[in-house]
Amino acid sequence: MKQSTIIEMLRARHPEFTKDQIVSSVMKINAAICDTLARGGRIEIRGFGTFHLSKRPSREVFNPRARKGFVVPVRMVPRFKPAKRFKERIDGKSAAAGR
Repeated sequence: MKQSTIIEMLRARHPEFTKDQIVSSVMKINAAICDTLARGGRIEIRGFGTFHLSKRPSREVFNPRARKGFVVPVRMVPRFKPAKRFKERIDGKSAAAGR
């Protein structure tokens, strides 16, 4: 799902808000998540899941085309762990669709 789709869904559910208000809200939420993770923080949304950072260690890799090896530096990678309620809802829908 794209951000524009989320905005349109929110517009349909909440006609009392203007499109600009909804776009602004979605952008502020995205910015808050990104800023918190950039500072090394953790975000927990009850019933949805947790966003956190994970450290990916440096490693040596080989480029067969150039026939050279090089080192990929340490990186911080964003991760998402879904909440139990989120996983149950997904499993319930996929199980019902498979019947």
